[in-house]
Amino acid sequence: MCGRFRPKIGNIRSWIRPGTLGVAPWGSRVPFTSGDERTWFDLALFAGVLAAFVYPLAAQAEPVPSEFLPGGTSP
Repeated sequence: MCGRFRPKIGNIRSWIRPGTLGVAPWGSRVPFTSGDERTWFDLALFAGVLAAFVYPLAAQAEPVPSEFLPGGTSP
C-alpha cells in the first residue's frame, strides 16, 4: 500500500545511462563488464536484450498452414 513496490529496482532511465552505478553480476566471467560503473559496452548489451524482448512482441505474426493445425481447428 502507499505506492511501495518490491523489489526496489530504481529508475529504469538510469539503467541505460553511462557512468551510473551498476553491480556486475558476472564481472569476472564476461569480458568488459567488470567494475561498478556502466560503460558503453554494458549499455549496448542491455539495449540488445531489450530489443530481443520487444521484437517478438512487435513483429507481425505469420499464418500457420492448415496442414500443421490439429484436426477440427481449421479457420
